[in-house]
Amino acid sequence: MTQQRSAAEIAERIATLRTAFAEQIPVQLDALRKLHADTAAAGWAREKVNQLIGRIHEFTGAATTFGFNHLGEASRALELGLRESLTEPGQSFAPARAEQVGAQLDALLALPVPDPAHLAPLLPPRLERVRTERAPGQRLIYLVDDNPLITDQLAEQVRYFGYEVTTFNRLDDFARAFRERPPAAVILDVEFPEEDDTGPSLFARLMYERGESTPAVFISSHDDIHARLAAARAGGNGYLLKPVIIGDLIDALDSILTTVPPMPYRVLIVDDSHAISQLYAGILEGAGMKVEVTTNPLAALDILAEFHPDLALIDLYMPDCSGQELATVIRQLDAYVGLPIVFLSAETDRKRQLTALQLGADDFLTKPVQPDFLIASVATRAERARQMRGLIHRDSLTGLLNHSSFLEAAHTELARARRNQVPMALAMVDLDHFKLVNDEHGHPAGDRVLRSVARQLRQRLRTVDVIGRYGGEEFAVIFTGTDSRTALRVLNSIREDFARVVHASSRGTFHVTFSAGIAGFPDFDELPKLIEAADRALYDAKSRGRNTAVLAAPLTSTPPAAPPVT
Repeated sequence: MTQQRSAAEIAERIATLRTAFAEQIPVQLDALRKLHADTAAAGWAREKVNQLIGRIHEFTGAATTFGFNHLGEASRALELGLRESLTEPGQSFAPARAEQVGAQLDALLALPVPDPAHLAPLLPPRLERVRTERAPGQRLIYLVDDNPLITDQLAEQVRYFGYEVTTFNRLDDFARAFRERPPAAVILDVEFPEEDDTGPSLFARLMYERGESTPAVFISSHDDIHARLAAARAGGNGYLLKPVIIGDLIDALDSILTTVPPMPYRVLIVDDSHAISQLYAGILEGAGMKVEVTTNPLAALDILAEFHPDLALIDLYMPDCSGQELATVIRQLDAYVGLPIVFLSAETDRKRQLTALQLGADDFLTKPVQPDFLIASVATRAERARQMRGLIHRDSLTGLLNHSSFLEAAHTELARARRNQVPMALAMVDLDHFKLVNDEHGHPAGDRVLRSVARQLRQRLRTVDVIGRYGGEEFAVIFTGTDSRTALRVLNSIREDFARVVHASSRGTFHVTFSAGIAGFPDFDELPKLIEAADRALYDAKSRGRNTAVLAAPLTSTPPAAPPVT
Protein backbone atom coordinates (compact mmCIF):
# COMPACT_ATOMS: atom_id res chain seq x y z
CA MET A 1 0.00 0.00 0.00
CA THR A 2 1.31 3.45 -0.80
CA GLN A 3 2.26 5.81 2.02
CA GLN A 4 1.47 9.49 2.46
CA ARG A 5 4.18 11.71 0.94
CA SER A 6 4.97 15.39 1.19
CA ALA A 7 4.25 17.79 -1.68
CA ALA A 8 7.97 18.04 -2.48
CA GLU A 9 8.34 14.25 -2.58
CA ILE A 10 5.33 13.93 -4.87
CA ALA A 11 6.62 16.62 -7.26
CA GLU A 12 10.04 14.95 -7.38
CA ARG A 13 8.46 11.54 -7.96
CA ILE A 14 6.34 12.84 -10.86
CA ALA A 15 9.32 14.61 -12.45
CA THR A 16 11.28 11.35 -12.24
CA LEU A 17 8.45 9.43 -13.92
CA ARG A 18 8.29 11.97 -16.76
CA THR A 19 12.07 11.82 -17.32
CA ALA A 20 12.00 8.02 -17.33
CA PHE A 21 9.22 8.03 -19.93
CA ALA A 22 11.13 10.50 -22.12
CA GLU A 23 14.16 8.21 -22.06
CA GLN A 24 11.99 5.29 -23.20
CA ILE A 25 10.31 7.12 -26.09
CA PRO A 26 12.93 6.11 -28.73
CA VAL A 27 12.73 2.49 -27.56
CA GLN A 28 8.91 2.47 -27.74
CA LEU A 29 8.85 4.09 -31.17
CA ASP A 30 11.37 1.56 -32.45
CA ALA A 31 9.13 -1.24 -31.09
CA LEU A 32 6.17 0.30 -32.98
CA ARG A 33 8.21 0.38 -36.18
CA LYS A 34 9.11 -3.31 -35.86
CA LEU A 35 5.52 -4.32 -35.00
CA HIS A 36 4.28 -2.36 -38.02
CA ALA A 37 6.72 -4.24 -40.25
CA ASP A 38 5.59 -7.59 -38.82
CA THR A 39 1.93 -6.64 -39.36
CA ALA A 40 2.57 -5.70 -43.00
CA ALA A 41 4.53 -8.91 -43.57
CA ALA A 42 1.56 -10.90 -42.18
CA GLY A 43 -0.74 -9.36 -44.79
CA TRP A 44 -2.42 -7.01 -42.30
CA ALA A 45 -4.25 -9.85 -40.56
CA ARG A 46 -6.89 -8.62 -38.13
CA GLU A 47 -5.16 -10.15 -35.09
CA LYS A 48 -1.87 -8.43 -35.98
CA VAL A 49 -3.62 -5.11 -36.57
CA ASN A 50 -5.29 -5.35 -33.16
CA GLN A 51 -1.91 -5.91 -31.51
CA LEU A 52 -0.51 -2.86 -33.29
CA ILE A 53 -3.53 -0.76 -32.26
CA GLY A 54 -3.11 -1.82 -28.62
CA ARG A 55 0.56 -0.84 -28.57
CA ILE A 56 -0.11 2.51 -30.25
CA HIS A 57 -3.01 3.22 -27.84
CA GLU A 58 -0.74 2.62 -24.85
CA PHE A 59 1.86 5.02 -26.28
CA THR A 60 -0.83 7.63 -27.04
CA GLY A 61 -2.14 7.62 -23.47
CA ALA A 62 1.35 7.84 -21.93
CA ALA A 63 2.58 10.57 -24.29
CA THR A 64 -0.41 12.85 -23.70
CA THR A 65 -0.44 12.16 -19.95
CA PHE A 66 3.21 13.13 -19.52
CA GLY A 67 2.81 16.27 -21.60
CA PHE A 68 4.40 15.21 -24.92
CA ASN A 69 1.32 16.44 -26.75
CA HIS A 70 2.75 16.58 -30.28
CA LEU A 71 3.75 12.90 -30.05
CA GLY A 72 0.39 11.98 -28.56
CA GLU A 73 -1.58 13.74 -31.31
CA ALA A 74 0.40 12.03 -34.09
CA SER A 75 0.05 8.68 -32.35
CA ARG A 76 -3.72 9.15 -31.91
CA ALA A 77 -4.11 9.94 -35.63
CA LEU A 78 -2.29 6.70 -36.45
CA GLU A 79 -4.48 4.75 -34.00
CA LEU A 80 -7.74 6.16 -35.42
CA GLY A 81 -6.66 5.32 -38.97
CA LEU A 82 -6.03 1.73 -38.00
CA ARG A 83 -9.32 1.45 -36.10
CA GLU A 84 -11.28 2.71 -39.10
CA SER A 85 -9.84 -0.15 -41.13
CA LEU A 86 -11.45 -2.68 -38.78
CA THR A 87 -14.99 -1.30 -38.74
CA GLU A 88 -16.32 -4.05 -41.01
CA PRO A 89 -15.66 -7.74 -40.25
CA GLY A 90 -13.55 -9.40 -42.91
CA GLN A 91 -12.49 -6.12 -44.46
CA SER A 92 -8.94 -6.27 -45.77
CA PHE A 93 -6.37 -3.54 -46.10
CA ALA A 94 -6.27 -1.80 -49.44
CA PRO A 95 -2.81 -0.85 -50.75
CA ALA A 96 -3.69 2.83 -50.30
CA ARG A 97 -4.64 2.25 -46.64
CA ALA A 98 -1.35 0.44 -45.96
CA GLU A 99 0.58 3.31 -47.52
CA GLN A 100 -1.34 5.87 -45.44
CA VAL A 101 -0.59 4.02 -42.17
CA GLY A 102 3.05 3.77 -43.16
CA ALA A 103 3.23 7.49 -43.87
CA GLN A 104 1.60 8.33 -40.53
CA LEU A 105 4.08 6.10 -38.69
CA ASP A 106 7.01 7.72 -40.51
CA ALA A 107 5.73 11.13 -39.48
CA LEU A 108 5.51 9.97 -35.86
CA LEU A 109 9.02 8.54 -35.92
CA ALA A 110 10.41 11.76 -37.34
CA LEU A 111 9.09 14.00 -34.53
CA PRO A 112 11.67 15.34 -32.06
CA VAL A 113 11.58 14.37 -28.40
CA PRO A 114 11.80 17.56 -26.28
CA ASP A 115 13.70 17.89 -23.04
CA PRO A 116 11.22 17.19 -20.17
CA ALA A 117 12.62 20.16 -18.28
CA HIS A 118 11.27 22.48 -20.98
CA LEU A 119 7.70 21.18 -20.77
CA ALA A 120 4.91 22.69 -18.70
CA PRO A 121 4.69 21.29 -15.13
CA LEU A 122 2.33 18.35 -14.68
CA LEU A 123 1.09 19.67 -11.34
CA PRO A 124 -0.39 23.11 -10.68
CA PRO A 125 1.92 25.41 -8.69
CA ARG A 126 -0.14 24.82 -5.53
CA LEU A 127 -1.94 21.52 -5.20
CA GLU A 128 -4.42 22.04 -2.38
CA ARG A 129 -5.73 19.11 -0.39
CA VAL A 130 -9.31 18.22 -1.14
CA ARG A 131 -10.35 18.06 2.49
CA THR A 132 -8.74 20.25 5.12
CA GLU A 133 -8.50 19.25 8.74
CA ARG A 134 -9.75 21.43 11.54
CA ALA A 135 -7.32 22.28 14.32
CA PRO A 136 -7.69 19.54 16.93
CA GLY A 137 -8.31 20.18 20.60
CA GLN A 138 -10.31 23.39 20.33
CA ARG A 139 -13.25 22.97 22.74
CA LEU A 140 -13.45 26.42 24.37
CA ILE A 141 -16.90 28.02 24.14
CA TYR A 142 -17.84 31.57 25.13
CA LEU A 143 -21.46 31.74 26.34
CA VAL A 144 -22.87 35.30 26.46
CA ASP A 145 -26.28 36.27 27.88
CA ASP A 146 -27.35 39.09 30.19
CA ASN A 147 -29.25 36.61 32.39
CA PRO A 148 -26.84 34.81 34.78
CA LEU A 149 -29.39 32.07 35.43
CA ILE A 150 -29.46 31.18 31.71
CA THR A 151 -25.67 31.21 31.33
CA ASP A 152 -25.15 29.08 34.44
CA GLN A 153 -27.73 26.48 33.44
CA LEU A 154 -26.64 26.23 29.80
CA ALA A 155 -22.94 26.15 30.69
CA GLU A 156 -23.49 23.26 33.09
CA GLN A 157 -25.34 21.27 30.41
CA VAL A 158 -22.84 22.02 27.64
CA ARG A 159 -19.93 20.91 29.85
CA TYR A 160 -21.51 17.46 30.19
CA PHE A 161 -20.84 16.99 26.47
CA GLY A 162 -17.11 17.59 26.75
CA TYR A 163 -16.87 21.32 26.01
CA GLU A 164 -15.01 23.92 28.08
CA VAL A 165 -17.34 26.87 28.73
CA THR A 166 -16.64 30.44 29.91
CA THR A 167 -19.70 32.61 30.62
CA PHE A 168 -20.23 36.36 30.26
CA ASN A 169 -23.20 38.53 31.22
CA ARG A 170 -21.91 41.79 29.70
CA LEU A 171 -20.89 42.43 26.12
CA ASP A 172 -17.83 44.52 27.04
CA ASP A 173 -16.44 41.68 29.19
CA PHE A 174 -17.04 39.25 26.34
CA ALA A 175 -15.37 41.56 23.78
CA ARG A 176 -12.31 42.03 25.98
CA ALA A 177 -11.89 38.27 26.49
CA PHE A 178 -12.47 37.56 22.80
CA ARG A 179 -9.70 39.96 21.73
CA GLU A 180 -7.29 38.37 24.21
CA ARG A 181 -8.15 34.74 23.49
CA PRO A 182 -10.59 33.91 20.68
CA PRO A 183 -12.61 30.75 21.48
CA ALA A 184 -13.50 27.83 19.24
CA ALA A 185 -17.12 29.08 19.08
CA VAL A 186 -19.52 31.57 20.60
CA ILE A 187 -23.06 31.16 21.94
CA LEU A 188 -24.46 34.69 21.97
CA ASP A 189 -27.79 36.27 22.88
CA VAL A 190 -29.24 38.63 20.27
CA GLU A 191 -30.56 41.37 22.60
CA PHE A 192 -28.92 43.04 25.60
CA PRO A 193 -31.52 45.58 26.90
CA GLU A 194 -29.18 47.43 29.25
CA GLU A 195 -26.34 47.70 26.71
CA ASP A 196 -25.80 50.17 23.89
CA ASP A 197 -25.05 47.33 21.52
CA THR A 198 -26.65 44.11 20.31
CA GLY A 199 -25.07 40.68 20.10
CA PRO A 200 -24.96 40.47 16.27
CA SER A 201 -23.54 43.98 15.74
CA LEU A 202 -20.74 43.48 18.29
CA PHE A 203 -19.93 40.06 16.92
CA ALA A 204 -19.70 41.44 13.36
CA ARG A 205 -17.20 44.09 14.52
CA LEU A 206 -15.09 41.50 16.33
CA MET A 207 -14.95 39.38 13.18
CA TYR A 208 -13.88 42.43 11.15
CA GLU A 209 -11.12 43.22 13.66
CA ARG A 210 -9.87 39.65 13.73
CA GLY A 211 -9.87 39.23 9.97
CA GLU A 212 -11.25 35.69 10.12
CA SER A 213 -14.51 34.15 11.20
CA THR A 214 -15.36 32.35 14.42
CA PRO A 215 -18.39 30.04 14.50
CA ALA A 216 -21.35 31.46 16.40
CA VAL A 217 -24.77 30.23 17.49
CA PHE A 218 -27.22 33.02 18.33
CA ILE A 219 -29.97 32.49 20.91
CA SER A 220 -33.03 34.68 21.27
CA SER A 221 -36.58 35.03 22.52
CA HIS A 222 -37.53 36.61 19.17
CA ASP A 223 -38.59 34.54 16.17
CA ASP A 224 -39.06 37.42 13.73
CA ILE A 225 -37.27 37.86 10.41
CA HIS A 226 -35.42 40.99 11.55
CA ALA A 227 -33.66 39.26 14.45
CA ARG A 228 -32.82 36.22 12.35
CA LEU A 229 -31.55 38.42 9.50
CA ALA A 230 -29.30 40.39 11.86
CA ALA A 231 -27.80 37.15 13.15
CA ALA A 232 -27.28 35.80 9.64
CA ARG A 233 -25.63 39.03 8.45
CA ALA A 234 -23.25 38.89 11.42
CA GLY A 235 -22.10 35.46 10.24
CA GLY A 236 -24.11 33.29 12.61
CA ASN A 237 -23.98 29.53 12.03
CA GLY A 238 -27.19 28.85 13.92
CA TYR A 239 -30.21 30.51 15.55
CA LEU A 240 -32.02 28.87 18.47
CA LEU A 241 -35.08 30.07 20.34
CA LYS A 242 -35.28 30.30 24.14
CA PRO A 243 -35.76 28.24 26.17
CA VAL A 244 -32.84 26.53 24.45
CA ILE A 245 -33.13 22.76 24.06
CA ILE A 246 -29.71 21.42 24.99
CA GLY A 247 -29.79 18.72 22.33
CA ASP A 248 -30.35 21.27 19.58
CA LEU A 249 -27.52 23.43 20.92
CA ILE A 250 -25.07 20.52 21.06
CA ASP A 251 -26.09 19.49 17.56
CA ALA A 252 -25.25 23.00 16.35
CA LEU A 253 -21.89 23.02 18.15
CA ASP A 254 -20.99 19.56 16.90
CA SER A 255 -21.71 20.50 13.30
CA ILE A 256 -19.37 23.50 13.37
CA LEU A 257 -16.66 22.16 15.68
CA THR A 258 -15.91 18.71 14.37
CA THR A 259 -12.37 18.09 15.56
CA VAL A 260 -12.03 14.61 14.09
CA PRO A 261 -10.06 14.88 10.83
CA PRO A 262 -11.89 13.32 7.89
CA MET A 263 -10.75 9.90 6.79
CA PRO A 264 -8.80 10.21 3.53
CA TYR A 265 -10.48 8.82 0.44
CA ARG A 266 -9.17 5.42 -0.62
CA VAL A 267 -8.62 4.93 -4.36
CA LEU A 268 -7.64 1.81 -6.31
CA ILE A 269 -5.91 2.43 -9.66
CA VAL A 270 -5.84 -0.43 -12.18
CA ASP A 271 -3.69 0.44 -15.21
CA ASP A 272 -1.22 -1.76 -17.07
CA SER A 273 1.10 1.25 -17.53
CA HIS A 274 3.30 1.55 -14.45
CA ALA A 275 4.32 5.12 -15.30
CA ILE A 276 0.78 6.43 -15.77
CA SER A 277 -0.62 4.69 -12.70
CA GLN A 278 2.21 6.08 -10.56
CA LEU A 279 1.63 9.57 -11.96
CA TYR A 280 -2.07 9.56 -11.09
CA ALA A 281 -1.31 8.01 -7.70
CA GLY A 282 1.06 10.89 -6.98
CA ILE A 283 -1.55 13.48 -7.92
CA LEU A 284 -4.21 11.91 -5.71
CA GLU A 285 -1.79 11.41 -2.81
CA GLY A 286 -0.92 15.08 -3.11
CA ALA A 287 -4.58 15.80 -2.40
CA GLY A 288 -4.44 13.73 0.79
CA MET A 289 -5.88 10.47 -0.55
CA LYS A 290 -4.65 6.92 0.06
CA VAL A 291 -3.94 5.08 -3.17
CA GLU A 292 -3.31 1.45 -4.06
CA VAL A 293 -1.94 0.68 -7.53
CA THR A 294 -1.88 -2.51 -9.57
CA THR A 295 -0.79 -3.08 -13.17
CA ASN A 296 -2.39 -6.54 -13.13
CA PRO A 297 -6.18 -6.40 -13.54
CA LEU A 298 -6.41 -10.08 -12.57
CA ALA A 299 -5.26 -9.14 -9.05
CA ALA A 300 -7.92 -6.45 -8.63
CA LEU A 301 -10.47 -8.56 -6.72
CA ASP A 302 -7.94 -9.58 -4.07
CA ILE A 303 -6.92 -5.94 -3.60
CA LEU A 304 -10.56 -4.83 -3.38
CA ALA A 305 -11.20 -7.29 -0.56
CA GLU A 306 -8.15 -6.12 1.43
CA PHE A 307 -7.97 -2.39 0.63
CA HIS A 308 -11.70 -1.50 0.68
CA PRO A 309 -11.45 1.50 -1.68
CA ASP A 310 -14.00 4.30 -1.95
CA LEU A 311 -13.49 4.38 -5.74
CA ALA A 312 -11.75 2.42 -8.50
CA LEU A 313 -9.95 4.09 -11.44
CA ILE A 314 -9.62 1.51 -14.21
CA ASP A 315 -7.85 1.76 -17.56
CA LEU A 316 -10.13 0.81 -20.43
CA TYR A 317 -7.66 -1.06 -22.65
CA MET A 318 -5.47 -3.64 -20.90
CA PRO A 319 -4.11 -7.03 -22.02
CA ASP A 320 -5.50 -10.23 -20.49
CA CYS A 321 -8.52 -8.37 -19.05
CA SER A 322 -9.98 -5.13 -20.38
CA GLY A 323 -11.43 -2.47 -18.14
CA GLN A 324 -14.92 -3.27 -19.41
CA GLU A 325 -14.51 -6.95 -18.51
CA LEU A 326 -13.13 -6.11 -15.07
CA ALA A 327 -16.02 -3.71 -14.38
CA THR A 328 -18.50 -6.42 -15.37
CA VAL A 329 -16.92 -8.90 -12.93
CA ILE A 330 -16.87 -6.34 -10.10
CA ARG A 331 -20.52 -5.43 -10.63
CA GLN A 332 -21.49 -9.12 -10.32
CA LEU A 333 -20.29 -9.13 -6.71
CA ASP A 334 -22.85 -7.85 -4.20
CA ALA A 335 -20.15 -6.30 -1.99
CA TYR A 336 -19.14 -3.87 -4.76
CA VAL A 337 -22.47 -2.95 -6.31
CA GLY A 338 -22.14 0.57 -4.91
CA LEU A 339 -18.42 1.00 -5.60
CA PRO A 340 -17.88 3.93 -8.01
CA ILE A 341 -15.93 2.83 -11.10
CA VAL A 342 -14.30 5.47 -13.29
CA PHE A 343 -12.69 4.50 -16.59
CA LEU A 344 -9.41 6.12 -17.63
CA SER A 345 -8.46 5.98 -21.30
CA ALA A 346 -7.12 7.94 -24.25
CA GLU A 347 -10.25 6.78 -26.09
CA THR A 348 -12.03 9.79 -27.59
CA ASP A 349 -14.79 8.00 -29.51
CA ARG A 350 -18.02 8.90 -27.70
CA LYS A 351 -19.81 5.73 -28.83
CA ARG A 352 -17.09 3.53 -27.37
CA GLN A 353 -17.14 5.59 -24.16
CA LEU A 354 -20.92 5.18 -23.90
CA THR A 355 -20.62 1.43 -24.44
CA ALA A 356 -18.06 1.24 -21.64
CA LEU A 357 -20.31 3.21 -19.27
CA GLN A 358 -23.25 0.92 -20.00
CA LEU A 359 -21.22 -2.01 -18.68
CA GLY A 360 -21.21 -0.72 -15.14
CA ALA A 361 -18.93 2.31 -14.86
CA ASP A 362 -19.99 5.64 -13.38
CA ASP A 363 -17.78 8.02 -15.34
CA PHE A 364 -15.23 8.21 -18.14
CA LEU A 365 -12.11 10.38 -17.94
CA THR A 366 -10.15 10.91 -21.14
CA LYS A 367 -6.36 10.94 -20.86
CA PRO A 368 -4.62 13.25 -20.29
CA VAL A 369 -6.62 14.30 -17.22
CA GLN A 370 -5.78 17.65 -15.65
CA PRO A 371 -4.74 17.16 -11.99
CA ASP A 372 -7.41 19.45 -10.55
CA PHE A 373 -10.11 17.78 -12.64
CA LEU A 374 -8.94 14.30 -11.63
CA ILE A 375 -8.92 15.27 -7.95
CA ALA A 376 -12.36 16.89 -8.10
CA SER A 377 -13.90 13.97 -10.04
CA VAL A 378 -12.53 11.36 -7.65
CA ALA A 379 -13.35 13.33 -4.48
CA THR A 380 -16.93 14.09 -5.54
CA ARG A 381 -17.81 10.50 -6.38
CA ALA A 382 -15.96 9.05 -3.38
CA GLU A 383 -17.77 11.39 -0.98
CA ARG A 384 -21.15 10.54 -2.50
CA ALA A 385 -20.37 6.84 -2.19
CA ARG A 386 -19.50 7.30 1.47
CA GLN A 387 -22.75 9.12 2.09
CA MET A 388 -24.72 6.32 0.44
CA ARG A 389 -22.89 3.71 2.52
CA GLY A 390 -23.69 5.75 5.60
CA LEU A 391 -27.39 5.61 4.80
CA ILE A 392 -27.15 1.83 4.51
CA HIS A 393 -24.97 1.10 7.53
CA ARG A 394 -26.10 3.77 10.02
CA ASP A 395 -29.19 4.31 12.10
CA SER A 396 -31.15 7.21 10.66
CA LEU A 397 -32.11 8.71 14.04
CA THR A 398 -28.80 8.64 15.92
CA GLY A 399 -26.22 8.37 13.15
CA LEU A 400 -24.63 5.38 14.91
CA LEU A 401 -23.95 2.04 13.27
CA ASN A 402 -27.09 -0.05 12.93
CA HIS A 403 -27.40 -3.53 14.44
CA SER A 404 -25.94 -5.58 11.59
CA SER A 405 -23.12 -3.11 10.86
CA PHE A 406 -22.15 -3.01 14.54
CA LEU A 407 -21.92 -6.80 14.67
CA GLU A 408 -19.78 -6.81 11.54
CA ALA A 409 -17.45 -4.21 13.06
CA ALA A 410 -17.37 -6.12 16.35
CA HIS A 411 -16.25 -9.30 14.53
CA THR A 412 -13.46 -7.32 12.87
CA GLU A 413 -12.27 -5.71 16.12
CA LEU A 414 -12.34 -8.99 18.03
CA ALA A 415 -10.27 -10.67 15.30
CA ARG A 416 -7.78 -7.79 15.48
CA ALA A 417 -7.59 -8.03 19.28
CA ARG A 418 -6.99 -11.78 19.08
CA ARG A 419 -4.35 -11.35 16.35
CA ASN A 420 -2.48 -8.57 18.18
CA GLN A 421 -2.92 -10.07 21.65
CA VAL A 422 -4.51 -6.90 23.08
CA PRO A 423 -7.58 -6.52 25.32
CA MET A 424 -11.00 -5.39 24.14
CA ALA A 425 -14.25 -4.64 25.97
CA LEU A 426 -17.88 -4.73 24.87
CA ALA A 427 -20.60 -2.77 26.66
CA MET A 428 -24.37 -3.04 26.35
CA VAL A 429 -26.13 0.21 27.34
CA ASP A 430 -29.87 0.47 27.94
CA LEU A 431 -31.94 3.55 28.89
CA ASP A 432 -33.88 3.16 32.13
CA HIS A 433 -37.70 3.40 32.10
CA PHE A 434 -37.63 4.67 28.53
CA LYS A 435 -41.23 3.63 27.90
CA LEU A 436 -42.32 6.14 30.56
CA VAL A 437 -40.47 8.89 28.69
CA ASN A 438 -42.44 8.16 25.52
CA ASP A 439 -45.70 7.79 27.44
CA GLU A 440 -45.36 10.95 29.54
CA HIS A 441 -43.45 13.30 27.20
CA GLY A 442 -44.20 11.94 23.74
CA HIS A 443 -42.14 10.14 21.11
CA PRO A 444 -40.46 13.32 19.75
CA ALA A 445 -39.01 13.92 23.21
CA GLY A 446 -37.98 10.27 23.36
CA ASP A 447 -36.19 10.61 20.03
CA ARG A 448 -34.29 13.62 21.39
CA VAL A 449 -33.19 11.54 24.37
CA LEU A 450 -31.91 8.79 22.06
CA ARG A 451 -29.95 11.34 20.03
CA SER A 452 -28.61 12.83 23.25
CA VAL A 453 -27.15 9.59 24.59
CA ALA A 454 -25.72 8.81 21.14
CA ARG A 455 -24.13 12.26 21.10
CA GLN A 456 -22.56 11.79 24.54
CA LEU A 457 -21.10 8.43 23.55
CA ARG A 458 -19.63 9.85 20.33
CA GLN A 459 -18.10 12.85 22.07
CA ARG A 460 -16.71 11.14 25.14
CA LEU A 461 -15.35 8.02 23.49
CA ARG A 462 -12.37 7.76 21.13
CA THR A 463 -12.69 7.72 17.37
CA VAL A 464 -11.26 4.17 17.33
CA ASP A 465 -14.09 2.89 19.54
CA VAL A 466 -17.14 1.43 17.80
CA ILE A 467 -20.62 2.62 18.79
CA GLY A 468 -23.91 1.22 17.53
CA ARG A 469 -27.62 1.42 18.17
CA TYR A 470 -28.31 -2.20 19.01
CA GLY A 471 -32.08 -1.80 18.93
CA GLY A 472 -34.80 0.40 20.43
CA GLU A 473 -33.31 2.17 23.45
CA GLU A 474 -30.31 -0.18 23.63
CA PHE A 475 -26.78 0.77 22.49
CA ALA A 476 -23.55 -1.19 22.19
CA VAL A 477 -19.93 -0.10 22.38
CA ILE A 478 -16.63 -1.76 21.49
CA PHE A 479 -13.69 -0.32 23.46
CA THR A 480 -10.70 -1.20 21.28
CA GLY A 481 -7.39 -1.96 22.98
CA THR A 482 -9.03 -1.41 26.37
CA ASP A 483 -9.51 -3.79 29.29
CA SER A 484 -12.95 -4.15 30.81
CA ARG A 485 -12.13 -2.31 34.06
CA THR A 486 -10.94 0.77 32.17
CA ALA A 487 -14.05 0.60 30.00
CA LEU A 488 -16.17 0.44 33.16
CA ARG A 489 -14.50 3.55 34.54
CA VAL A 490 -15.00 5.50 31.31
CA LEU A 491 -18.62 4.42 30.91
CA ASN A 492 -19.43 5.26 34.52
CA SER A 493 -18.18 8.82 33.97
CA ILE A 494 -20.43 9.18 30.91
CA ARG A 495 -23.36 7.64 32.80
CA GLU A 496 -23.04 10.07 35.69
CA ASP A 497 -22.92 13.12 33.40
CA PHE A 498 -25.80 11.88 31.25
CA ALA A 499 -27.98 11.55 34.37
CA ARG A 500 -27.51 15.31 34.94
CA VAL A 501 -28.55 16.36 31.43
CA VAL A 502 -31.87 18.22 31.42
CA HIS A 503 -34.29 17.12 28.70
CA ALA A 504 -37.36 19.15 27.78
CA SER A 505 -40.78 18.65 26.28
CA SER A 506 -44.04 20.58 26.17
CA ARG A 507 -44.89 18.93 29.49
CA GLY A 508 -41.78 20.15 31.31
CA THR A 509 -38.20 19.11 31.93
CA PHE A 510 -36.98 15.68 33.02
CA HIS A 511 -33.87 13.52 33.50
CA VAL A 512 -33.06 10.08 32.07
CA THR A 513 -30.51 7.51 33.23
CA PHE A 514 -29.02 4.41 31.67
CA SER A 515 -27.65 1.08 32.89
CA ALA A 516 -24.78 -0.86 31.37
CA GLY A 517 -23.14 -4.26 31.35
CA ILE A 518 -19.51 -4.77 30.30
CA ALA A 519 -17.57 -7.87 29.30
CA GLY A 520 -13.99 -8.14 28.12
CA PHE A 521 -11.67 -10.12 25.89
CA PRO A 522 -9.76 -12.34 26.60
CA ASP A 523 -12.08 -13.27 29.48
CA PHE A 524 -14.66 -14.09 26.80
CA ASP A 525 -12.94 -15.10 23.56
CA GLU A 526 -15.88 -15.28 21.11
CA LEU A 527 -18.32 -12.55 20.08
CA PRO A 528 -21.51 -14.46 21.07
CA LYS A 529 -19.96 -15.09 24.49
CA LEU A 530 -18.98 -11.44 24.85
CA ILE A 531 -22.48 -10.25 23.99
CA GLU A 532 -24.11 -12.83 26.25
CA ALA A 533 -21.86 -11.88 29.18
CA ALA A 534 -22.47 -8.15 28.69
CA ASP A 535 -26.22 -8.81 28.51
CA ARG A 536 -26.11 -10.75 31.78
CA ALA A 537 -24.19 -7.90 33.41
CA LEU A 538 -26.76 -5.42 32.07
CA TYR A 539 -29.59 -7.51 33.56
CA ASP A 540 -27.67 -7.50 36.85
CA ALA A 541 -27.39 -3.68 36.67
CA LYS A 542 -31.14 -3.38 36.16
CA SER A 543 -31.85 -5.69 39.11
CA ARG A 544 -29.62 -3.52 41.32
CA GLY A 545 -31.91 -0.55 40.83
CA ARG A 546 -30.74 0.81 37.46
CA ASN A 547 -28.47 3.82 36.76
CA THR A 548 -25.36 1.72 37.30
CA ALA A 549 -22.78 -0.22 35.30
CA VAL A 550 -21.78 -3.81 36.12
CA LEU A 551 -18.71 -5.75 35.02
CA ALA A 552 -19.27 -9.33 33.90
CA ALA A 553 -17.31 -11.84 35.97
CA PRO A 554 -14.83 -13.90 33.90
CA LEU A 555 -15.68 -17.53 33.36
CA THR A 556 -13.81 -19.92 35.61
CA SER A 557 -12.95 -23.39 34.47
CA THR A 558 -13.88 -26.02 37.07
CA PRO A 559 -12.69 -29.62 36.83
CA PRO A 560 -15.40 -32.18 36.18
CA ALA A 561 -16.83 -33.90 39.24
CA ALA A 562 -15.38 -37.28 40.09
CA PRO A 563 -17.61 -40.22 39.24
CA PRO A 564 -19.50 -41.66 42.20
CA VAL A 565 -17.88 -44.60 43.99
CA THR A 566 -19.91 -47.74 43.70
